[in-house]
Amino acid sequence: MAKNDTASLTPEQANDVKNSDAYSFQGTKFPLPDGFTVAREDLPDWRLAHFAVILPVFPDALTSMDVTEWTPGRFRGIKSIEVPVWDAEAAAYRRATDIPRHLLDKAAYHYTPRVFLKGAHSRFRSPLDESVGAKAVDAVGGASECSPKHTRHKTSVRARRLLFRPDITPENGKTPPEDPRQKTRPGAEFVLVDDPEVLAAVGGSTRNLERFQGRALHNPHARISLACVEHLQYTGPGLRRIGTEDTEDTGDTENTTFQNNFLVFHVVAEHCSSAALEAISKSLFRSRNRVPLLPEYTPNPTHITEVRKENLLSLLLARFGETIGNTSLAFGNGGGLRWAQEKDGLTAGNPYTTITAIPAREGLELPQRMQQRGEQDLGPWTVHDAWAWFLATRADLFQPELTALDQHSLDASRVQLFRDWTVHSDENGLAVVRRAPIENANNFFWIHTGTRLVDLAILVRRADKYLAQMAKQLRAMTFGSTEIDQLRLKDEWSDDDIQKASSTLRRSLRNFEALQTELVVFRDHLWYESVSGRPVDTAVLRHMLLATGTRDNFDEIVSELELRKDIYATQADSIQVALDTVRRQKAQEKEEREKEQERQERRREAEEQERREALNINIAIAGLALAVPGLIDLWPRAEDSHTEFWVSLVVVLAIGAVLASRLRRQGVIGRKD
Repeated sequence: MAKNDTASLTPEQANDVKNSDAYSFQGTKFPLPDGFTVAREDLPDWRLAHFAVILPVFPDALTSMDVTEWTPGRFRGIKSIEVPVWDAEAAAYRRATDIPRHLLDKAAYHYTPRVFLKGAHSRFRSPLDESVGAKAVDAVGGASECSPKHTRHKTSVRARRLLFRPDITPENGKTPPEDPRQKTRPGAEFVLVDDPEVLAAVGGSTRNLERFQGRALHNPHARISLACVEHLQYTGPGLRRIGTEDTEDTGDTENTTFQNNFLVFHVVAEHCSSAALEAISKSLFRSRNRVPLLPEYTPNPTHITEVRKENLLSLLLARFGETIGNTSLAFGNGGGLRWAQEKDGLTAGNPYTTITAIPAREGLELPQRMQQRGEQDLGPWTVHDAWAWFLATRADLFQPELTALDQHSLDASRVQLFRDWTVHSDENGLAVVRRAPIENANNFFWIHTGTRLVDLAILVRRADKYLAQMAKQLRAMTFGSTEIDQLRLKDEWSDDDIQKASSTLRRSLRNFEALQTELVVFRDHLWYESVSGRPVDTAVLRHMLLATGTRDNFDEIVSELELRKDIYATQADSIQVALDTVRRQKAQEKEEREKEQERQERRREAEEQERREALNINIAIAGLALAVPGLIDLWPRAEDSHTEFWVSLVVVLAIGAVLASRLRRQGVIGRKD
């Protein structure tokens, strides 16, 4: 394909951020409405605010969702924002294209500044690009899922988006290929009733809003729109299965699945007052907060037909559900998503929001809750710092506590100050506020905040959840102390006791080794304290880690493992010494028993041998006694002589006496049984 030749691009190629021929198409546009004309005093405070609301969702909640209309990859961000130009002849702000060329200081395109997307694969170096799933995020090769092949930890990322307005758009006279997924969907844009009295009434929970019907719209161009909903799925790295005290020691080291699923709602507010921006911010954080909307969207409304109090979170979730089918999802009081099939009504987690706010005029006022009677003393703060703090903390009427406008609080909240932007971070969000109306320069943040900084925010959320799981494992791990203590109370240990203690020690050591391995895997895949070559991203990432408490959680886990390593080493040594002592005692007792048995056996054998020898002698004596008469009979003798008889008798009696004496000495006779 020839360079910059886009005529033959397929929808997948145009959607591929890595495709250099399609880079200019990436991103959505926010032009001014046709015929835009606003008097100087009626120019809204804010030109545009982009909220990327990151909502954890239960992994099984959207498994049956039809994904045919979903586009691979993440939202491409905001590419261009058109700003009005002062027309002296008309005494109004108008579109540059509606003003004669000779009345413009610059060419018309200067009033529609553009910013081109930096993909995850080019913004993040390895291995961070793999951790955020750059191939899936950027839809490289048309893929919506990626899984690194050189790791054994079974990690994968899937990224898809449902568009309510196209984010692959024409540029430089070139048009991207037709893609039925890239379309403007009805029901995703709302007319905001940006009237001070109406906003105050809705914020004050006034029920009677009928009195505002028929009133002329104070700001007919105020709009809220849903640009995109992303479904992001992150799998791995796995967590080891930690055995408990009552679990048989099988040596199983199989990993359990570690999943993080998110819905990201990209909401854009245009041409709104400061009071309206406050209301929108509150309504995108807590379900108790409402904004006033017209019942139906019309391009050019003039009067209030009816005021409807709506919570934006619930309203946008309902529009999303109408598009994809029933999701059984709802918002809890804390702003997190509940799923009807999940027991106990638990939410999947608290939301986190990245916000870009761009003023349309100079001289902004402080958020209403931060205003004080009398002269406003901001100290080292600027009004834009105050707005960034307000948006990042997701403040409303009740929380958080207002910060003191001093240097200490500024240092704690502000990430970094730029010439045209100020960046603040909090546990609940990140806010990037432009310090002056848009110019055709230094506009990188309005596309970066809703894309790559969302990647970093999700990475921090994944890391925090992994650390939370490790903390649970640490709390559940007792190192077998209960079993060992019970065994130690016994006076004597049986062979089964020794086997049980040895198995407990072996299982506990394996569990602790698994936890140490998890920490290594975690640091390889989810823990980053800097973004290589990106000082701005590094500053944001580090502040996110601090503000969300993830940095502290990590330090606690590391220190806890170090502490437990020493304690468990001492316990293991103590247990091993006890086991060795018992084994040694058992071995000594066994050796003594064997020696005693051997001695008894030798004694029995000696006695038996002695008995056999004595018996042989006795038999020999008896045989001799029996042989004497025969020998005597052979002696020569006189006829009728009795001498041989008496000699034989005397010899036999003598031998018998000797034999009886021997038998008596040997205990054969005269022994009492």
